[in-house]
Amino acid sequence: MARGDLSLSSIVVSPFELMVPLPDCVTVELGHIPKGLPQDMEARDFDFAVVTETINLHEHETHVLTRGLVHRSRLEQLVRVGATLERSDPLILTSELEMNQEGDLSVADLLERMAHYTLAIVVDPESLGCGDGEVMRYSYGLVTISDLNKPTFRAAVYKELATLEVALAGLVQAGYPDPLAWIERVQDEAEKQRILDYWRQSQIDRVNVGPEAGANLAHLLNAVAAKPELYRRLGYESRNRFEQVTGSLAQVRNQVMHPVRPLIRSRDDCSGLLGSLRLVLDICSRSQDPGQP
Repeated sequence: MARGDLSLSSIVVSPFELMVPLPDCVTVELGHIPKGLPQDMEARDFDFAVVTETINLHEHETHVLTRGLVHRSRLEQLVRVGATLERSDPLILTSELEMNQEGDLSVADLLERMAHYTLAIVVDPESLGCGDGEVMRYSYGLVTISDLNKPTFRAAVYKELATLEVALAGLVQAGYPDPLAWIERVQDEAEKQRILDYWRQSQIDRVNVGPEAGANLAHLLNAVAAKPELYRRLGYESRNRFEQVTGSLAQVRNQVMHPVRPLIRSRDDCSGLLGSLRLVLDICSRSQDPGQP
């Protein structure tokens, strides 16, 4: 991977493998609210309805626009007093995620949006035209914070962690001419033996790999932390600082690799994962460019 590719914008995921398509969402048109709509939302386990408005684009063409999201409790309140849903309603939430030109969503944009609102309407990057001085775009569906636990999102994150492991393995291999020097630092004897056995079996099988191939992310991070020239190459002045900053990466990797366990449960999890991805990209970039400050 070229250094220019090491940016958050390069980490993408298909929204069509995450979102609930708009026809499958609960929608409510501006104006009169069907009396049974809140109960229908509860039965279908929807907390929010997509607010829509039908407008005339041209003389013989209409289009349904999404105007935001409204919580079930607000609709219940309006139905109770016999009021209509107005576009100016202060409780209509405006939260959108724009696809890129290839039809993908940026993982960074997803995490930032979910950290603030926990859900968003996925929209097309192209404008349908202007009406009343506004840009109108096609809406595809609804993505929520829960959707970030789906396999396609995990796969996008794991790809970056795998790239990190390759970068760290290269550093360790270059920094330890004698591989036994870092292997001996592995505290768990069973893990140490597993790495040695993997290395020996690779040699027997004539597979040209070093013992780093049998190490996990935690082993590689520990090996870098034990070698000042390695962690300094990555921009850290001390072992303590390196371990403090990178200490959570092995845990993130384990969470991603256990698909039955939630990866994202809260807004804070979104912010934390975004920070981890920034760190991963920074380490990968610095590992390729030892002259980077």
